[in-house]
Amino acid sequence: MRFQTNSKELSTVLSAVAKAISSKNVIPIMDNFLMVVADGSLTITGSDLETSIIAKMTVEQYDNGIAAIPAKVFVNALKEFKDEPITIEADEKLFGVKITSSNGEYEIVGDNPVDYPNTPIEADCKSIVFTKEALIDVVDKVSFAACMDEARPVMEGILFDNRGEDAISIVATDARTMAIKDMTGFEGKWQVVVPKHCLNTLKGLLGRNVNDVEISFNDRNVIFGMGAMKMICRLIDGAYPNYNSVVPKSNHLLVKIIKEDLLSAIKRVSMFGNDKYPVVRLEFKDKALTLRSQDIGRAMKASEQVPCEYDGEDITIGLNSIFMMNIINAISTPSLVITMSEATRPILVFPDGDDSIKYMLMPLLLS
Repeated sequence: MRFQTNSKELSTVLSAVAKAISSKNVIPIMDNFLMVVADGSLTITGSDLETSIIAKMTVEQYDNGIAAIPAKVFVNALKEFKDEPITIEADEKLFGVKITSSNGEYEIVGDNPVDYPNTPIEADCKSIVFTKEALIDVVDKVSFAACMDEARPVMEGILFDNRGEDAISIVATDARTMAIKDMTGFEGKWQVVVPKHCLNTLKGLLGRNVNDVEISFNDRNVIFGMGAMKMICRLIDGAYPNYNSVVPKSNHLLVKIIKEDLLSAIKRVSMFGNDKYPVVRLEFKDKALTLRSQDIGRAMKASEQVPCEYDGEDITIGLNSIFMMNIINAISTPSLVITMSEATRPILVFPDGDDSIKYMLMPLLLS
């Protein structure tokens, strides 16, 4: 195998593909890039067996062939090259790899590419198209609510639920917090659960040259197509919880509040609470909101009034301050809306003026 290309262009592509390579691979061959040259096209694959990233680029002065090249040293070395043409040559019998630049030659030893696993077969796939901005929105505003408990693998993923009504709901939950984003314009009826880490990796691949992303999936894998690059992830098996059954339908108490006012007040008040039980009390009384927290063991407490628009009955509700701040940070509008019904029932939080996304938070019992 032999080809010539620009060092910076190759370095950029390799850095993207390397996002799929784990630092804790059990199988040594997975520490490598699989590089295949065929008729002037270079295909580079990186994988950890669960996630694979495959990129293509055009090369010059090539000889067709295949090589497995150690990813870490290859990426780090190319970062130090100036912007110049380089030549890569691989001995397909001894697996040696030589990099030649204008000023030097550099040699490393690869592995037998025959040992590299095959990438998943893309067969019987359904496809939808997302804009880059919509996918980034999903990662930023939904994925944080996914569970981090390996004992509940399905809830570690993000549910894409196409209900067959020209609409799709994208859901993440850890059973205490839930994020639901509704979108329209998607045909069919299907459900897939995508690993959270897969979407986080995808966000890092959505550069300036990406506009739309084609998402294809079958019963085992999801493929994100981004022009000359694609990412393949194994879907999470199992039935996702019936999220609609727990979303409140009759929260009649409504409060409108400036996002930064509430966020900064919770930050201040929660500093005087119990670190192991981070609860903040929201007291709605006489059409005003007061936040309270305390740590009896350290003789600390705090209270603060927060301006708001509220015209309902008096109610006091306890919330996990960390979870609530996570929700507020995911909201991009200047103000937000909270709806409630009882102190023991879930609250809903919406960006003011945007009903396409909502957050549910379970309350905490107050003494």
